[in-house]
Amino acid sequence: MSTSHLSEIAIKWSPQVDEEFILVGNSVNFYRLTSINNSFKNWNENNIFVSESTCARLIGSINSYSKQKMISWHPFTNLNSIALFENESSQIRIIRMLDLEEVRSLDVGMAKKCNQIEWSPKNQSYLGLGFEQNDNCSSVCIWDLSQPNNNPSRQLNETGSCLSLAWSYETSDCLFASFENRLSLFDLRAGGDPIESLKTDYIYGFCIDPKGIFKAASFYQNQIALWDLRDYKEPVDFIEESRPIKSIQFCPSRTNRLAVLTENSPNVNVFRLEEREDKLIKEKIQYYKYYKSSFVINSFSWHSKDSNRLMATFTDLNTLKLVDLVVADYSPIGISFNENLNIALNDKVCTVQSQEIDDEIDIGEKMRQRAKNSYGIKSFKENANLLSDNKSELEIKFLWKWLEISKANEHTYFEKFSGVKSILASRF
Repeated sequence: MSTSHLSEIAIKWSPQVDEEFILVGNSVNFYRLTSINNSFKNWNENNIFVSESTCARLIGSINSYSKQKMISWHPFTNLNSIALFENESSQIRIIRMLDLEEVRSLDVGMAKKCNQIEWSPKNQSYLGLGFEQNDNCSSVCIWDLSQPNNNPSRQLNETGSCLSLAWSYETSDCLFASFENRLSLFDLRAGGDPIESLKTDYIYGFCIDPKGIFKAASFYQNQIALWDLRDYKEPVDFIEESRPIKSIQFCPSRTNRLAVLTENSPNVNVFRLEEREDKLIKEKIQYYKYYKSSFVINSFSWHSKDSNRLMATFTDLNTLKLVDLVVADYSPIGISFNENLNIALNDKVCTVQSQEIDDEIDIGEKMRQRAKNSYGIKSFKENANLLSDNKSELEIKFLWKWLEISKANEHTYFEKFSGVKSILASRF
C-alpha cells in the first residue's frame, strides 16, 4: 500500500474477531492476519507482511472521496458494524462488516471536521462525535440509533473545538470531552450542560482504562496526566517523556497497561501502572520488535484481545509497513506439590502437568531408603538393582553395571575394592 498520507493511517481492531482489523486513512481497508507457510499461495500486492510467520491479508475496501476518514467499531458482538465519517462531509455511514454494505446514514448537518468518533461501551445505541468548532454549532453531538430520527439526539452545550471524547465504562449516559482549556463531564440525563468542568492543559488524547474503569490518561506536550475519575480535581500522577507525545492508549484486555507513542520515535513505550501502599508505581515494560530501530513509527494499536501484543505502522521507501510488538510482561509462576507448573496469565491460571512424577522428591528420603537396603555395601550388581530406571538415576546405575562387568574381567584387581565394607575393614 502506498499513499501520500501514510503518517495519518490509524489501526482499528475488531472487538469481535481477534485477527481482524481496519487500516483507515484516505481509504478504509479491512484485513485479516494470516499465517504464512509453504502452502500459502494467495499472496498479492495488497497483502502486507507483519512478521516472518504472519501477513495482513486484504479482505475488502471502502473507497469514496479521497479525504481523511474516521471509524469506530461497534463494541457489541451482535452488531458487527462500524460507524464511518469522512471529514468535511455531512453524513455518518453505518457499515455492516459482513458484506461492507451501508445500512444507515446519519445526518450531521453542516459539513465539519471530526476529531473523534466513539460508540458507547455500555449502550449499543449511543454514538458520539467530537468536531472542530464551526460557527455556532455544537462541537459534541450524540446520536441514539434506537430512534428513527437520523439527526443528533443531543448537542452538548460547550464552546470551542472538541479535542477528545471518551464514554464512561461505569455509566451508559456519561461521557468525558476535552476542549481548548478544560476537561468536562456530561450526563445525558441532566441535559446538554456539563455537570463538572475542570481547567487543565492536559486536553489531548483523553482515554479511560477499559478494565480499570476509574483510571484515565491525557497528555500535553511531553507529559501524560494520570487521573482517578472518582475525584479528578487534579491528576494523581504524571509520566514525562523526552519528546512531544503523539498518542496514548490503554490496553483493552488488561488493566494498568498504557502505551505511549512520541513524535519521530522508533519505539512505543509501554508502562505498567500499579497501586502499592497508596502509591502509583510506573514501570516501563520491554518488548520484542521485528523491525529496524531506525524506522519512525507513525501509529499503533493494542490487539483487541491479546494483552501482550501491539501492532504499529511505519514507512519504508514510501510504502506502508506493519509490525507486531510482543510485550515481555511478568507472569507469576508456582509449582504445586505434584510438580505441576501454574502460570498466571492475565486473569487466568494455566497449569502445565508433569509427564513423569517421582514420588521420592526429597533427596534425603532417597538416601534413607537406600541406606535401609544396604546400598553401597552389597555387590555392584545388587547396588544397580536398587536403582530405578528414571533418567536421574540411569547414569549411576550404568556405572554400577560397568563395575560389575569390570570385576568379572579383572577379579584380582577389583577384589580389595568390593564396596564400602572392604574399605572400612582395611582401616579398622
